[in-house]
Amino acid sequence: MPTDMQKIDIFVRNRMIRLKYTRHNKTKEYKWEDNYNISRNFLLRLDKINNCNKNNINCLFKGNSDSVSEPTTIFLRREGRESTTYRIILVSLRALEWAGFCKVNVSR
Repeated sequence: MPTDMQKIDIFVRNRMIRLKYTRHNKTKEYKWEDNYNISRNFLLRLDKINNCNKNNINCLFKGNSDSVSEPTTIFLRREGRESTTYRIILVSLRALEWAGFCKVNVSR
């Protein structure tokens, strides 16, 4: 596995979302509950975590301009039953995958 490839784990249980990734040998984890505007809040959270504007080394998602490096791999895991939150997050991630910013691996 190349060293510049990123891996992000996203766990969804009902309306609870947990996002976990490792950056510079430090594991970071965010957890929140989505009540309203699920897709908007989820994408805003991802944008906040993705610090491309401040420091390029903290950029989790690499655009198509970085053809040398592989895109971020996101592992989406459903914990419990399939919820509306899970389906909205899956569609949001598939849109990012379609745009070339990440690869999505869905598992239960």
